[in-house]
Amino acid sequence: MQHEKALARTFGPSNDNPADFSGKWVNELGSVMTLTQNGQALTGQYISKVSGDERPVNGPLSGWVDGQVISFTVNWPLPSITAWVGHLITKDGNDAIETLWQLATTLPDPNDPSELWESIFSGSDRFTRA
Repeated sequence: MQHEKALARTFGPSNDNPADFSGKWVNELGSVMTLTQNGQALTGQYISKVSGDERPVNGPLSGWVDGQVISFTVNWPLPSITAWVGHLITKDGNDAIETLWQLATTLPDPNDPSELWESIFSGSDRFTRA
């Protein structure tokens, strides 16, 4: 229900001239994503420097762009998926993507709903062009 209230605050039609997010981006932890943009659609790869076994992990990326707004997901080779949403900002001539993310993992016991919120993590990332 909160999503619908937030959606009601948006205005205007979808932007037919989206910002160009194509290229290589690096976050504050050194993780790298490479984006290919076709109109409003995104595809690419994400290499996370952070994982449960302390080794880099790579996953395919897909997403969408609308104007300066971006969303993308990565389906990891582990039992988890991460989704990011954010905005392209330009400060002093440098592009950055400011995002919030949520990562969902499998439940240790799918029959125990009390563990549900312990399987979802959230945070923020700032990506800069590499």
